[in-house]
Amino acid sequence: MPECRKIVLAVLLISGTLLFAQRVLVDDAPMCGHHDRYTYQALWDTLIHAGCTVDFTSIVGRYPDLSSYDFVVLMHHAGCASAGFTDSQKEQLINFVCSGGQILIMPMDDLEPPNDLLSDPRWDTGIRLTFFSGPAHTTCIAPFPPLTDGIEYLNWGVDAELLVNPPAYPFVWDDTCGRVLAAVSYPRAMGDYECNPCETGGRIIVIAENHTYEYAVVGYVEPMSYRFIANILTALAGVGDSLDPCQPPEGIPRLDSIPCASPGEVAHLYGDEIPPDINLYFDGAPIPFTRIDSTEITFTVPTDAEQGYHYVMVEVDGRPFRIQIKVYCDWLEISSFGLDCADIGDTVWFYGQNFSPSATMTFGGAPVSDFQIVSNTSGWFVVPDTVDLEGYPSIGQSYRYQVCIENAPTQRDCAWFRVPCPCPPDSEIEVRVENVRFWERTDGTDTVYIVYDLIADTAQNVVLWCSSDGGANWDVPCTTLSGAVGNGIEPGESLVIIWDAGTDVPGYEGEDWVFRVDVADSGGSGVGDTLLSLFARTVGRTVEDYGYSVVQTSDGGFAVTGGTYSYGAGSADLLLMKFDASGSVEWARTVGGTDRDYGYSVVQTSDGGFAVVGYTYS
Repeated sequence: MPECRKIVLAVLLISGTLLFAQRVLVDDAPMCGHHDRYTYQALWDTLIHAGCTVDFTSIVGRYPDLSSYDFVVLMHHAGCASAGFTDSQKEQLINFVCSGGQILIMPMDDLEPPNDLLSDPRWDTGIRLTFFSGPAHTTCIAPFPPLTDGIEYLNWGVDAELLVNPPAYPFVWDDTCGRVLAAVSYPRAMGDYECNPCETGGRIIVIAENHTYEYAVVGYVEPMSYRFIANILTALAGVGDSLDPCQPPEGIPRLDSIPCASPGEVAHLYGDEIPPDINLYFDGAPIPFTRIDSTEITFTVPTDAEQGYHYVMVEVDGRPFRIQIKVYCDWLEISSFGLDCADIGDTVWFYGQNFSPSATMTFGGAPVSDFQIVSNTSGWFVVPDTVDLEGYPSIGQSYRYQVCIENAPTQRDCAWFRVPCPCPPDSEIEVRVENVRFWERTDGTDTVYIVYDLIADTAQNVVLWCSSDGGANWDVPCTTLSGAVGNGIEPGESLVIIWDAGTDVPGYEGEDWVFRVDVADSGGSGVGDTLLSLFARTVGRTVEDYGYSVVQTSDGGFAVTGGTYSYGAGSADLLLMKFDASGSVEWARTVGGTDRDYGYSVVQTSDGGFAVVGYTYS
């Protein structure tokens, strides 16, 4: 403990001289459950010692008037009910940065909320987070004073990396210099939105998801790693050496733009401070190029580059700097069909843009012979016989098929079309509820999601019934509901009912939950027998277990995949469980090593086995 206190004291001395009192807002509300603000108290003590006033959203709410703050710290942890941002909250944060505010994004386990903010269509930040587990020690750091002052290495435990494009600049990479771990962004306005942080001094700094600073007071922290975060906190709070408006890291080439180009055409990359000794990559593959000067590079777009956005990477001293190029300036696009569905032999018109007179068409993977491109924005085709075509089950007896138009092998677009129509307008169809499934959030909120398909030709009245004893009694109160329940529910697939079980049955643990979705009369009482019920039994021990994906099997049972801390070899292990139709466990398998492993999606294969997709840190 004495050694740890010395480390924290050193950080406080680093923090700089108090210039004037600044207000900092720490968005700790989305850290509920696994961590709270006290976990990172040493960080906030650094700011308080420097004279800052530090508020926490767990106390003041999300969000007070941000114009009264100079600096906002955003933190998220997976499985928190308050995670994420509403549109109005995102607008507050966007306006805050565009008006000169400073934001530090430092997520823990949950990348979706910060990505949602960073990718908001009102601005272009140039940063996205993606999961990655890599070496904790790195010396690949670009000088970026005052943030990197005194920093020779960082010893981090990272579980993510940053994908960085202009107007963002990377300044910390992993030990291979190939993956970005920290970056600064000066966002650009999109559309009619006004935002110019280079004039106002606003900025965003993003640090790859890591748990380096947890329990900093009682746990061992590398002094340089802690000095780095102290530099960031005091600089953004304005109580230490500060950054100049739009200041880039030192020695970093600025990549400004690449106008669109087609395969085989010469493209121009414009920027500044592009050094002579570089390598150039297109989607990860090295390509020849010509460096005109420090502001321009030319290269030929590979002839096999498909329609879309592609990464061009300039490598300087082993460090990657990325920018995107749009291949094909005018994209081929199927925007709509004249009919949503049709029968075999029917003529269907389609609409979009950039259709070539020489374009070809496929339906369900097979060439279509009876079609015509009428103009660059329209055409028609005759629905072919679907025997032996690749289709996917849809509503009722209909199947979905992919319709594709191809101007060239590298320029194509596809859209889904249904055959036959599931509900012809001149006939009634049977009202049915299908594919009922449910899951519960594991964040302690006791929120249950019940999902179902409603097959009908008109809006229906839907009632949810709940049982905790396998359906013997339907007496569990489930009245705190939202979503696709009640009167006037339109037909559709994957309709969602949200049940706040924590309000209706707080602390209640059933062993044989059954949910029944009924079509009801206008009075709200169920009609007929159960349309479909899905059984699930409580599975697990006293620690956390997660179910992420469920599929109904060919024998009428179910297979579930997720992660478990209760069984297996290590931290969390991938879990695959098989249930029979009554909800009894038939077998369970775990896969994993000493670190975290999860299954995110499961399907049953044609031979009766199962295929699982997930991720592993082992």
